[in-house]
Amino acid sequence: MAFTYAGGGFGGGAGPFFGNFGPRGDAAASLFWDLRDLGFTDVAIMNRRAAERETANLEKIRTQTRVAAEVVSSYETRQAAIRQIEDARGGLVEALDSLKLNFLNIRQGAELPRATRPIEVLHPSRHWPRPPRLPRRGSRLQPLPVPSQAGNRSAAVSASE
Repeated sequence: MAFTYAGGGFGGGAGPFFGNFGPRGDAAASLFWDLRDLGFTDVAIMNRRAAERETANLEKIRTQTRVAAEVVSSYETRQAAIRQIEDARGGLVEALDSLKLNFLNIRQGAELPRATRPIEVLHPSRHWPRPPRLPRRGSRLQPLPVPSQAGNRSAAVSASE
């Protein structure tokens, strides 16, 4: 597109007379269209731009889909964490109740007259086995007795050897 304006003085007359001067101005607007290859290039450029626009739209949809999947995954992870917290909260309440009862039983002796410590509640000394005696210096080690097994002659033979 082009716009031009020209101005100046103009004068003239008939025959030998030269006069009647006055101002004059001209304006012109022009529009140029470049038709390359009979317009086929313009069609190809429009098709290319349409393909670029469609590619951008598909990329936008792909990004929206990926973001939606990430949001759903994060929501599911959050819900699973909330369920774990609720389960742990319930377990904590049960553990605290159990701890209170255990302390109460320990203080009351758990119906065992000599129990003053938790280990004595679990294993009173009368139930503990005696530790094995170590051999004296210079004595021979004796093999441990093998429990008798009725009907198993091979075990008795190997034990006696």
